[in-house]
Amino acid sequence: MILRSLKYTVDQFNGGGSESFGPLGTEEYVEYTGVIHDSGHHLLSIINDILDISRIETDTFELNEEPFDLSSAIAACVRIS
Repeated sequence: MILRSLKYTVDQFNGGGSESFGPLGTEEYVEYTGVIHDSGHHLLSIINDILDISRIETDTFELNEEPFDLSSAIAACVRIS
């Protein structure tokens, strides 16, 4: 049931399944696909952050410090905004 709801939502987002911006595979579709993919990863990150906050509140969170590329993180934020 959830997959059907998700498919309906995605179809409506894409214009009811029609090729609103020309044939599939055009530059616009490729760009939109990338943005949707990045947005999905961003949403997953937000959900994981919420779960981490829950773990912090219950004192079950273990801190795991690691370096990351700040410029890549900023570029990803700019791309999905």
